[in-house]
Amino acid sequence: MFTWFKLKKRISDLEETVKRLDQGMKDLDHEWTETYDKFRHLHMRIAKRMQRAGEQISSQEEAPGGGSDNHSIDTSRLSLLTPAQRRIQEQILARRSRGVITKEGEG
Repeated sequence: MFTWFKLKKRISDLEETVKRLDQGMKDLDHEWTETYDKFRHLHMRIAKRMQRAGEQISSQEEAPGGGSDNHSIDTSRLSLLTPAQRRIQEQILARRSRGVITKEGEG
C-alpha cells in the first residue's frame, strides 16, 4: 500500500520535471527565434549598405571623364577599408602601376 504512494509521488515529480523542461525548451526556442531575427535584420542592413556603396562607385565610374580619372575611383573604394587594409591596398596598387612582381619575403 505504501508502495503506491511512493509511485504516485515519483510520477508527480516526473510530471513536474517534464513541465519544467518543456517550458525551458519553449523559452530557448523563443530566444533563438529573436536572435535569428536580429541577425537577419543586421545582415539585411549590411547588404543594403554595401549595395549603396556599390551603386555610388558605379555612378562615379559612369560619370563623364570617369575613364581617365582612375585615382578618384580607387580613392572611393579605399574609403571602405580600414586604415591597415587601405595601406596594404595602396602598396599593391603602387606595385601594379610600376609593373613590379615580387614574392613575399623578397625585398
